[in-house]
Amino acid sequence: MKVLQFFCQSGGDKRTARSLESKVKPSAAALLLLAAAACGGDEPPLYEGPDLGASAHDYSIAAEFQNADRAWDLDVLQPGRLSHRRFLKDGWSFPGNAKPVEGDIVSLWADELTSAVEFWWTELSDRKLTFQAFPKKREGEKQSVRVSLNGEFIGESELDQKWQALSFRLPAALQRQGFNRIGFEYAYLDRPRDEPPVNGKLSSDHRRLAVSMHSIAIEPVDEAVARRRAEALKLSPSGSRLVLNRLTVEQVSGSQLAYHLKVPPSASLETSLLYIDGGSKQPEQATFRVRLTSSEGASAVLLEESVPYREERNDVEADLSAYAGQIVRLDFELEAADGSKEPVLGAWIAPGMDGAEATKSEPAKPVIPAAAQEKLKHRPVVMVLLDALSPSFLSCYGGREGLTPNIDRMASEGVRFNNAWAQATYTIASVSSTLTSNYTWKHSSWKESTKVLDDVKRWPEHFDAAGYRTAAVVCSPNGASRLGLERGFETYKELFTSAIREKGVPYAEEVIPAVEAIVKQGDERPLFLWIHIIEPHEPYHPPESWRGRFGGDYKGDVTGDDETLWNIRRRDIAPSEEDIAHLRHEYEENLGYVDEMLGKMRGSLEQLGLWDEAVFFLFSDHGEGFMQHDGEVFSGMGHGSTVYEEMVQIPLIVNLPGDLGRTGEVSDSLAAGIDLLPTAADLVGIDPDQVGSNGISLAAEFFTETGVRDYVISHSASFDSAKFLPALTLRVGDLKYVHTSGEGFELYDLSKDPGELNNLADEQPVLAGWMRHQLRRRSGFNLDEGGVAGLSEIDLENMTEQERAALDALGYLGDK
Repeated sequence: MKVLQFFCQSGGDKRTARSLESKVKPSAAALLLLAAAACGGDEPPLYEGPDLGASAHDYSIAAEFQNADRAWDLDVLQPGRLSHRRFLKDGWSFPGNAKPVEGDIVSLWADELTSAVEFWWTELSDRKLTFQAFPKKREGEKQSVRVSLNGEFIGESELDQKWQALSFRLPAALQRQGFNRIGFEYAYLDRPRDEPPVNGKLSSDHRRLAVSMHSIAIEPVDEAVARRRAEALKLSPSGSRLVLNRLTVEQVSGSQLAYHLKVPPSASLETSLLYIDGGSKQPEQATFRVRLTSSEGASAVLLEESVPYREERNDVEADLSAYAGQIVRLDFELEAADGSKEPVLGAWIAPGMDGAEATKSEPAKPVIPAAAQEKLKHRPVVMVLLDALSPSFLSCYGGREGLTPNIDRMASEGVRFNNAWAQATYTIASVSSTLTSNYTWKHSSWKESTKVLDDVKRWPEHFDAAGYRTAAVVCSPNGASRLGLERGFETYKELFTSAIREKGVPYAEEVIPAVEAIVKQGDERPLFLWIHIIEPHEPYHPPESWRGRFGGDYKGDVTGDDETLWNIRRRDIAPSEEDIAHLRHEYEENLGYVDEMLGKMRGSLEQLGLWDEAVFFLFSDHGEGFMQHDGEVFSGMGHGSTVYEEMVQIPLIVNLPGDLGRTGEVSDSLAAGIDLLPTAADLVGIDPDQVGSNGISLAAEFFTETGVRDYVISHSASFDSAKFLPALTLRVGDLKYVHTSGEGFELYDLSKDPGELNNLADEQPVLAGWMRHQLRRRSGFNLDEGGVAGLSEIDLENMTEQERAALDALGYLGDK
């Protein structure tokens, strides 16, 4: 029962523990509850890698099986349990009174000079072996056990005349993918090791070297890895049973085991079948079945085999070549062959794909031409963030004609990305993600009371180490130094502390002199300059010269001030279509004003000699919604509440100096906010892979039309005060999957439905399931619970009065 308590304390839910406890004996439940996660790793997050992971097969289904979105390792072997005896190899015997009942745990005798067990592993990492042993020896005789891994000596220990737990390190260098053999050799310390026993049997040997064994356990050496695995992947609350032992999946009849995959070329499904055990009325045979459902809805039985009880494993194969390139769902089914309802337990050994070699020869990734590399090396970098800018409002993205001439000019001189996503639809998480090139669950800054973890590198630190002078001009308190974002910057100018506008919200015009001062203070080092401008973020109140330019005949009383917008978000005001149109006009006025200021800033930088030398990025931290999608709790006004395109999509325009790279072109490749700084670094000769991150460099795309990113993830704000419970979204090509913290999920084809009005999840369940699996695998989120624990906190009371006033003016403290 201590194990059940441990499971609950380490992140498992109590309902699961009680369910398991009611279905099996406590010792059997302990076996399941001690299991660790199957696909751990540091960089990137859980489940990153090829579609089906790497193992003994290039495509190992077992390595990433899912059951109610959960999977785990069988890392504890209790040898007396009948269903585990197939792991036992040589030199074992069972006590005569052992009852052949599933779930009974009895001591196991090692009655030969040597004995062995086997485990299946795919991940090669240092492990610790722990086992319980009790020697049957004469008084005064010193007895020992030697341990080997795959035939190589590991260590030796003396055995006390009592139950004791012994531990040995299993180094990764001696491990192999697939079967690993752990051997035990027994001897007396004060007798020659080669002295032959009587009749070759320890049980009849006068020296009495027999040893009783129990609970042979394998666990990660790194406690942080073990803890992360225990928290990340938990047992299914459905009662369905799934045990993933690296390359082996155990299944009890009636459980639902499914896997979604994109079928590789010339593929076949290969596995081995083993009928392990049944209920009290033992059926003679069990039927194993794999059913395939394609994304078009076609269904077929790939294989069906009846396997006798405890017979040697059967090797089976099913041809999948007819489904090459398709997204399919594989359902693994098990039942008693005689049609009875008695539960049976079977094992799918190393289910995987053969014929995946054809997918290995991927086209070479594009590279920056050598001549361009030389010219771009150590160039200045200027990154301008316009807060809450939805690209659909920019003239060059199809917005009001003539509204943004200066941004349009930049687009005509550089590369404009049509499919760039922020990693969060609100500022704190998004800016932290951009500056660290990591998802929120990696850097941990997700609300006003959190900050970036100390051990997460900020990209300005890498520019500083490469000899750059680093400076920032920040207008938003959600980009403040209190969030840990100033690290790596020599100069961090926070304009919201002395702004012209009331409540500390600076106008874009206040940025220009601050930027000029930084440039003029320069030395011989190249400059890395980060500029975070508030507009067009609320309040939608530009200077008087821009107010009322659009929609001047509006007669209503709704305005773009922070209080009104907050009341709309929390549904205290229900705006009419005319009100929404007026708010859009005010937003456009804010945007037109900041575009004018960008033109002035460009002129200033040209006079100072920086513009023509610099690599220039223009982007946003998130978009802005105008109730295109109205939520159940919060309206779709503003940002943060949803992950639909109006809030998640951002503009991205990149200018290279001179005639380097592509100009006046549009890229439809996927891009992410976390890619911006690795891209900038790569362009100017800084290794973008020098630190583990979730971002990738897009630099080569400025010299070729080949895209390098195949998916992108984003999330909304969390409205839970205790846990990070966002809506998550994944885009792969034109497919977009939306998963809320409840039970909801949605699937859209953006090529046919850019407004996200037609949810395809019900009519395309296979595609929806595949996207869900991809999101779980690539983010590491438990999609059933959605929370991420242990995120950092800072005290809201530590805010300055200027920060608190500016946050209030921007609409962030409306619920406080």
